[in-house]
Amino acid sequence: MKNVFVPSLLLVMCLTGCAAKALPPVAIKMPTRTIDYQKEVKPLLDKRCTVCHSCYNSPCQLKLDSFEGADRGATKRAIYNSSRLSSMDPTRLFIDAQTTAEWRKRNFSSVTESTVSNGFNDSIMIQMLSHKMKNSKSAGEYRSEAEDLTCSENAKELGGYLEKHPNNGMPFGFPPLKQDEFDIIAGWLVQGAKGPDAAQQAELTTPKESDARAILQWEAFLNQDDTKHAVTARYLYEHLFLAHVKFDTPTKEFYELVRSRTAPGQPLDLIASVRPYDDPGVQRVYYRFRKIHSTIVFKTHMVFNLDDAQLQRFNELFIQPEWLQPPHLMGYGTELSANPFIAFEQIPPRSRYQFLLDNVSYIIMTFIHGPVCKGQIALNAIDDHFWVMFMDPDHDLSVANPGFLKLYSDKLRMPIEQGSDLRFFSALTDGHRQAALEFYRARQDHYAALSYAGLGYESIWKGNRAVDVPMMTVYRHFDSASLHKGVLGSLPKTMWVLDYPLLERLYYALVAGFDVYGTVGHQLATRLYMDELRLEAESYFLDFLPPAGRQKKMQSWYKGVSPKKINYYPSAMPAKILFKTDDPQREFIEHVVDSHLLPATEIAFDKVNYLRAGAVYPGLPVSYKTADDYLRAFRTISQPGASFFALVNGSNSNLAYVRVRRGNDRDVAFSMVINRWHDNVAFLIKEDARLDPSKDSADFVNGLIGSYPNYFFDLQENDLPDFLDFLDHFDESPKNKERLAKYGVNRADDRFWDTYDWFQRRFNEDEPLLGGLFDLNRYYYRAL
Repeated sequence: MKNVFVPSLLLVMCLTGCAAKALPPVAIKMPTRTIDYQKEVKPLLDKRCTVCHSCYNSPCQLKLDSFEGADRGATKRAIYNSSRLSSMDPTRLFIDAQTTAEWRKRNFSSVTESTVSNGFNDSIMIQMLSHKMKNSKSAGEYRSEAEDLTCSENAKELGGYLEKHPNNGMPFGFPPLKQDEFDIIAGWLVQGAKGPDAAQQAELTTPKESDARAILQWEAFLNQDDTKHAVTARYLYEHLFLAHVKFDTPTKEFYELVRSRTAPGQPLDLIASVRPYDDPGVQRVYYRFRKIHSTIVFKTHMVFNLDDAQLQRFNELFIQPEWLQPPHLMGYGTELSANPFIAFEQIPPRSRYQFLLDNVSYIIMTFIHGPVCKGQIALNAIDDHFWVMFMDPDHDLSVANPGFLKLYSDKLRMPIEQGSDLRFFSALTDGHRQAALEFYRARQDHYAALSYAGLGYESIWKGNRAVDVPMMTVYRHFDSASLHKGVLGSLPKTMWVLDYPLLERLYYALVAGFDVYGTVGHQLATRLYMDELRLEAESYFLDFLPPAGRQKKMQSWYKGVSPKKINYYPSAMPAKILFKTDDPQREFIEHVVDSHLLPATEIAFDKVNYLRAGAVYPGLPVSYKTADDYLRAFRTISQPGASFFALVNGSNSNLAYVRVRRGNDRDVAFSMVINRWHDNVAFLIKEDARLDPSKDSADFVNGLIGSYPNYFFDLQENDLPDFLDFLDHFDESPKNKERLAKYGVNRADDRFWDTYDWFQRRFNEDEPLLGGLFDLNRYYYRAL
């Protein structure tokens, strides 16, 4: 039988022919005291189990970031399913069902219940952990997000599976728990797997006094009776429904903004809808805050601060200005609510766009940390590395001329208005892409007609406040991505410029309107629509460059594809900027960063990775005294096509964390980011055929970035020369295999958990509010 690998604590196969042999119960030494879930068990689950079992891609939907998730258990139904022909009922913890009994009716089975007692336990959790303790060595490949798998829900399925795959106990493909860790979880299970006591549960779910005062203030603002506040609250909610809200208080607690049938001061009666703009089914909606008590995982952590300054800003943007129409409540009809340019046309576009710009890090983070951005298929619509800028509101013609938006609002309709059950072939012929193309052409003609002299640097938003982020970097790490303030890395191949209609559509198409439980047709339509939006973003950047070179530049970004085939429509605008070099792309960017952006934003070029025109890759440092010395040393060997890129080609290991031990000084931690070169990203399939390894590059970033580390390296400071030589002369020789084993930490390495713990602690220290648990589902899959 073909070897099949499974995702984690519960993802176990029982294919045709599996032996239906139940595993015997596990004998457990009875603990002499009561094991406390909150103080003893949960910290262990977090650092050994939640690192794979959280969010939508939790294997078997087993979420172990809270007791409620562990008690709910697992199901055979996968959320991410590339062949689903009808949408599935949502299974969001704390939203779609509120009790374990309700989840049992939704086909979730327990992983903690045992059919035996008196010192024995046969729960699935103990069987998987115990089996790993007895068969500790991982061997082969471990792909924790495979789709062709089912999840065992009884001892017979589990026994047959483990008989055929004895190395697939849990943690999946990683070293087993230590004996004392196993004893704590085993003791908890044999004592009935009880959750937090009443006092602990109250502390978990009840806001602290300072947060409670902030909640009163913000719920009062969001739930005022007048229409202007009501429409504003709806617009804010539709953009903040995924946020982890942080109030300006001393606590480190986060909250989510939800819709409720009940007013502030009453028990919350949650409205569970798939999308934030779905019909709530009640005449009056109340916006309420609910405390998040699950473990914070970085891949879904999107912080939005609510403080007095933010409240004043919301009043300035939405309440004080005169609106384009008398304020009035809107309905929730599908075509209306799925098109924010119609639903909120009464709010001045300047107010809406400035809100997005004020909070653009959060807005774009939702594209990356939200449910749409899972896996290579979702992400192959973008290049591995690019920079993003924004049209200044004073020069965005859709803001200056709201009539243009109203005239073309029908062309701004998105596939999301068709709901979650779009058929596959309907997605291929979806008219929304044609509508987007027509808007794009009309927009280009509109700018050409009104911007007689072309666009200058003043048309790029420079930021208004020190906290603004007028320029940012996106890295794609093959099947995940990360977002960063400023300009990291060397000069990217492509650049984006976003205006209001484009930024709003990106948000609604990829976040507010995307249903992770929808059909393959719904997901395909979203992916194909994204192709049109990416083209617009790249095209709007090229509008700043000399007209004679725009087509050629676009062609260089889409090698092997005619610009006409991707619907590129060059603007007829002249170039307002008088370029002095033969590399206007670099010249434009260097002027924007060096001279145009608001200095208070402190955005500057990456001094380690960015090479200005004519610069050459640096030589090795004379000594290694600072983090920049280490990073510069790595930069020396990171030229395109460097030999060590063979480490990642074919393995999808594009993000590595490196620790350099420095004796009595603080150890250095940095990220090694591999940018794989794509000749183009114009097509959904056959991505490998469009890669060019000779142009791959690497960036070395101080600190730890990304949510999904693919590999760890751990070395002493005096090992640096040898490690650099290893990378610079990488091959499959026995010597280099030994050095890889010495410095690299494979998933089967006995050092793995200690290494992971160090990186996680370091990240928590560096990012106490913005950080969270890393996810190990995409760690390099081969156990060596």
